[in-house]
Amino acid sequence: MSIHQPPQALAFADAALVATATKAQTEALAPTHSVWVAANAGTGKTTVLTQRLVVLLLTDPTLEPRHLLALTFTRAAAAEMAVRLPKLLDKLAALPEADLAQELAQKYGLLAHKLPTPPMPRLQLLQGLVRQQPPLITTLHGFAQQLLMALPGASGAGANAATSANAAANAAGLGLQEGFVLLEEYGQNTLLQQVQNQLLTNLPPHLAPHLNTLLDDMGEQAWADLTRTIIKAWWRLAEILGTAGLAVGLPALLNRLASQLNLPTDGVLYAPLQPPAALQKTLVSLGKPCVTEAEWLLVLLPKTMQSVRKSILTKAQQKQGGAGVEGALQALAQEALQRVQQRRAKCGLRLTEALLVWAAHVQAAYTQAKQQQGLADFADLLVGLEHLLANAETEAAGAWLWHRLDRRFRHLVVDEAQDNNAAQARIIAWLAQQLLAGEVGSGPRTVLAVGDVKQSIYRFQGAQPAWFLALRTLLNDWATPKPIIADLTYTFRNGQAVMDVVNSVFDTPEHAATLQGEMAPWPTHNTVVPARPCRVEVWPLVTGADDEEAAADTPNGDTPNGEEPATNRWLLAPERAAQAMPSAKLVCLQQVASWLVAQHAAGVVMPSTGKPLGWDDVLIVVQKNETARLLAALLRRAGVPVAASQGQVPVSVQDVVALLRALFNPTDTVALAQACKGLDGATDADLLALAARGWALDAAANTGVAGFIGHHTALVAPAVLVQRALGWWGLAAAPFMPLLAWAEAAAATPNPRLGALGTLLDRLEREDLPVVAGGGVRILTVHRAKGLEAPLVILPETTPKLDEVKETLLWADDVVLYKQGKNISSLEDTLLAKTAAERRADNLRGLYVGLTRAADWLVIAGWARRGAAGAVADAEPV
Repeated sequence: MSIHQPPQALAFADAALVATATKAQTEALAPTHSVWVAANAGTGKTTVLTQRLVVLLLTDPTLEPRHLLALTFTRAAAAEMAVRLPKLLDKLAALPEADLAQELAQKYGLLAHKLPTPPMPRLQLLQGLVRQQPPLITTLHGFAQQLLMALPGASGAGANAATSANAAANAAGLGLQEGFVLLEEYGQNTLLQQVQNQLLTNLPPHLAPHLNTLLDDMGEQAWADLTRTIIKAWWRLAEILGTAGLAVGLPALLNRLASQLNLPTDGVLYAPLQPPAALQKTLVSLGKPCVTEAEWLLVLLPKTMQSVRKSILTKAQQKQGGAGVEGALQALAQEALQRVQQRRAKCGLRLTEALLVWAAHVQAAYTQAKQQQGLADFADLLVGLEHLLANAETEAAGAWLWHRLDRRFRHLVVDEAQDNNAAQARIIAWLAQQLLAGEVGSGPRTVLAVGDVKQSIYRFQGAQPAWFLALRTLLNDWATPKPIIADLTYTFRNGQAVMDVVNSVFDTPEHAATLQGEMAPWPTHNTVVPARPCRVEVWPLVTGADDEEAAADTPNGDTPNGEEPATNRWLLAPERAAQAMPSAKLVCLQQVASWLVAQHAAGVVMPSTGKPLGWDDVLIVVQKNETARLLAALLRRAGVPVAASQGQVPVSVQDVVALLRALFNPTDTVALAQACKGLDGATDADLLALAARGWALDAAANTGVAGFIGHHTALVAPAVLVQRALGWWGLAAAPFMPLLAWAEAAAATPNPRLGALGTLLDRLEREDLPVVAGGGVRILTVHRAKGLEAPLVILPETTPKLDEVKETLLWADDVVLYKQGKNISSLEDTLLAKTAAERRADNLRGLYVGLTRAADWLVIAGWARRGAAGAVADAEPV
């Protein structure tokens, strides 16, 4: 069984099932074969990845840890594997030799007496090597950054003029500057906003019509948000344009879009619609004069103008008008409806063109700003690395780079391969292909790829399960001997009841095909702990106000009569409004909060831990950040500690960061207000009084924010400031460990212009602080919950419509279109159907991820929505 399971969980394991599961894992450890692994959730893939690295090192005495390359999808996964490897070597090296031989035979498929060197001395040697020259375990973006920064002269330090000139030329060819600095998400958003504002203040004349179109039809906020969205999804447009480039490819795309929409000329399209003269006289006699086009359309079509009236004339009017009038009007209505739809399609084409042209200029200005400031974002890293690798035979930098890779790396491990987008998949395929064809060095060269198409939930970033399947084909074509294809189906995490639900919901032809694609039929999920107590609860759907968002829609979050509720006025606005008209959503989340408090108070023992339910044992998986915020507020009001919601750091950490900002910059009144409110419990009245004093703190204070700032300066080491803040307000230390680590790193390598504290705050602006485990209930979206597990998992948001299309832009392989609606054009209907099918697959995969997080107890809840069939209702009875 997985060595990382808690001891209590081992007590329930079925020995025969553990042996079966371990045998399947051992198949993936064969050191002379490449391996492609399809792993169900909870089947110990991270254990397999780590054990494979150990097997490779034990079976090849010439292999060193630095010869291993492991690519993961997230930084957290990379950190987890990097920590596990030395721990596993230490554990094995601590065993008596007889026990070590047994361990290697049972769990690693290795016979100690057949290894090329005795295992114990080799393990003891590896213990030092893995710490001195560890494997390269990183994300693909991190790998790209290291390689690009390693180009000759890329650091700009210690290089001669010729080398630096060569590096600068190479960097220019990649769109990167020598010694570039990585631009994280926050910095990317800030720079995008800056270049867009600059473009607005110096608007080129030819862009003015496009900008007016966008603002007139979308409004300022929607236009700005959509521009940012398309810039971040620029890779999708790049995939459509291909090698044509923007200057040639964009006009070609727009021409292709216009051709597929097949619209009449503008002269025909916008010719005024009016009834024929003879019919006009009849309509006047019937009391329906139609002088303008708008009047004529209202006669023929409903106000929505999305269909034809069932009956245009009343029976009396039909009798008065004579035979055939109603039929003629119905025929004209069909023609009018078609013309209205064509105009809307034309509007979509016009908006698409305006958006793409505007976004292209923003992207160009953004790229120029990055180059001028020596910056690169994550997309640049992949583009640069792919360019180098693809041109390794023709460019000096590429050849130099591959020579380094070929001499160093002999084995490649790829984790979460189902989450790669097209560019990532091409890079990994190139690395795998070249590594398997390499000849430098002794010993075998292998690739191991592990993934699960059922957990491919990053389509919005370009992930497609097809890339994982393509990697299987590549290994079949390039690996010698032929690769091992392994399936891991036995979970070490979930109890039997959870597995029964998973199999019941997804083991249908339609759902299995949606999740599995060409890998259908459904791989039956099994558990090695079928006897461990496990419980699944499906709660009845909650009903409330007719409109689930009725409370949130009330102006300013007040009660309908405008009076402030008599209860706690510090509730979130939706909560205050819901006191008068509770939505089904709020009622459902309130039930979750009260139920959770009751279970914790009852001291229910979790079978997988053998301990009473703790707040750290609870993981709540939601779909929307707004839901996470609302539920976090409800839980905190009930006295339940919340470690993180929507992937954010705990509130206490945010408050201390605000304190540091206020200390570093006394004019940052927003940070000062947050610190006073969060740490001192200041009310709005207190803050108004402080503002009236010009935000001047009490210099004589010895407590609170005023006292802390009065006793400290920005010159104090940031780690010391954090530690003193913990004691000053009596805060728990655990959630602050990542902040303390960053503070120490900032003090070790401070920016001369900013100092240690400024360096820390600058990093906090550019990067997301990691969220530590523990400290309370975790409320996370499904994307952030992926890879996690908990004894108790609650899914409170399980009833959205599975195939609802929320995207504003509809993408295909060769076109993109701004969405107008159904029945506008055959092209848009096709794109809507395609996007709806992708949405359905996304939501079903998200449901699979959510269900499989639970070890002992799974709660499925939801609220009724008008006319919506949700995930639970859509599934078979459980």
